[in-house]
Amino acid sequence: MILLSNADGTFPTQIDYTTGANPISIISSDFNHDKHMDLAIVNTYGNSVSVLLGNDDGTFQNHIMYATGVNPVSVISSDFNHDKNMDLAVVNTYGNSVSVLLGNDDGTFQNHVEHTTGASPISITSSDFNNDQNVDLAIANFDENTVSVILADTNATFKPQIRYATGRNPKSLISVDFNFDNHTDLAVVNGNDNSVSILFGNGNGSFQSQTVYETGHFPFAVISGDFNNDNKIDLSVANYYDHTVSVLLGNENGTFKPQIIYAAGSFPTSLISEDFNNDNNMDIAVTNSYENTVSIYLGNGN
Repeated sequence: MILLSNADGTFPTQIDYTTGANPISIISSDFNHDKHMDLAIVNTYGNSVSVLLGNDDGTFQNHIMYATGVNPVSVISSDFNHDKNMDLAVVNTYGNSVSVLLGNDDGTFQNHVEHTTGASPISITSSDFNNDQNVDLAIANFDENTVSVILADTNATFKPQIRYATGRNPKSLISVDFNFDNHTDLAVVNGNDNSVSILFGNGNGSFQSQTVYETGHFPFAVISGDFNNDNKIDLSVANYYDHTVSVLLGNENGTFKPQIIYAAGSFPTSLISEDFNNDNNMDIAVTNSYENTVSIYLGNGN
């Protein structure tokens, strides 16, 4: 489903496109260098990822499917092998693995190569964790209460995972420099602990022990943004079972203030932040799984 936005933060009628079986995660990037945004969508029951190349009018071509591991649930894109083509990394929950698909310059992808993760990987993020100019991976392992960090080499080969403790059943994670020390950190929401864990990066690919903050009931997804225009990184969390969104305002040292809670629709599962109405304040969009709706929260800048 695609909704092209208006300048005032509203959205017109949706446009639907065919994917594989049970699409569950989506990203956008320019895979074929035509300056149009393309889509990659994970199909959980199809053990595949669908790529839809974009046209110049905001529409998309028919999807092309590529095989992944077993039960893929999350996808990211980055240039892992420094060839200026965008690649894909997909975590496979039942395969306990991450699949890397190297991209070609025409928007097609090579066969996937799998790397071992922890038990039931469910979310993935990428960044350069050890400052060697290569893109590394961090993966939340739902049934193991850990995060796997997989450091990369220049040619898109990856070293064995290193695991760090999180709360119970980590559900989603992001990588950001929260404390402005030029080292990438991790934020992980823990579904059955009702919390978000912050793991500060040391700059050499290792991470410090977690610091934990309270969220709502069963946090499902997390994003970052500067929601109060103070040039510090804040967090927003979708809380599945109490139908809310939490906002945790950040301090300069990477710590966070207690959550502020906003009502959402039924069982929110995903969220993004963007300035939808062009007022220079960050807004939030949240998907509500039981209502088949999207909630838009226009930010006040404070």
